[in-house]
Amino acid sequence: MPGVDRTASFQDLVAQAFPRLSPKQQRVARFLASNEAVAAFTPATELAARLEVDPATVVRLTKSLGFAGYPDLQRHLRARFPHHYPAFSGSSNGHGGTSEGQDSGASGLLQRAFAQDHENLRLGLEMLDKTAFAAAVVAIGRARRILVFGGGVATGVAAFLGSSLRSMGFPVEQVGGEGLPLVQALVLLTPDDLAIGIGFYRYVGQTVMVLERARAAGIPRVVLTDSPLSPLVPLADHALCAPVESISHRVSIVAPLAVTNALVAACAARYPDRVSATLRRLNDEYHAAGLLTDG
Repeated sequence: MPGVDRTASFQDLVAQAFPRLSPKQQRVARFLASNEAVAAFTPATELAARLEVDPATVVRLTKSLGFAGYPDLQRHLRARFPHHYPAFSGSSNGHGGTSEGQDSGASGLLQRAFAQDHENLRLGLEMLDKTAFAAAVVAIGRARRILVFGGGVATGVAAFLGSSLRSMGFPVEQVGGEGLPLVQALVLLTPDDLAIGIGFYRYVGQTVMVLERARAAGIPRVVLTDSPLSPLVPLADHALCAPVESISHRVSIVAPLAVTNALVAACAARYPDRVSATLRRLNDEYHAAGLLTDG
């Protein structure tokens, strides 16, 4: 199916697709077309429960409209509204309080947070490009030097991926933060190396800039981001996407961390001798330095 026409109104997109939708999908489509602001900030699981359909129906509908998935549809709708998250700025009942019947206490928020991350993981597995994932593993193994970087909320994901690969014996260089150190690391890269850029939602400008400069220098590039529409995707040789929808004012990095964890596992499986030898030596050195105990 061709991609969505970003210039068309959402109502037009729904109208064009409506005749070929199933009855349940038509019910969801009518609601979306009439409640764009609500849909823009409501998780797919909550929307499905509200309309008494299966979450898969919501996902299939978004793809029938031409979107890559429900997170992609939400980003399209959010572009029409001020950036906010309902759990932070107040619910959608229009009176500044919680919606009727919605548990806003600690227990209710805990359930909602886990439900949203569960949905992110499910959709993340669905939207992840398996070919790009496999190619990223090969690129990591081939690289003479690997620069892992990402600012803002992506810093933690970059730190996890970089430290994990480095402990496995891959030649990772990781710059804390941004600014001059990141540019200094960039200029040392060659086409035999690899740049791994990570960024989500309100993308950090320097992450984009470093990927642009790496592309201009012919350096292979892998990106981990939150949407096929991310400005990082066109700059990548291999793009990995994972949703970051959240019930709070911050994005959730659960699904991106799952992707990085899968990358670490895949690299260990593809290069077992290299990884196991390094891990054994690292473990011996940890104990020799008194940094680890078995207790």
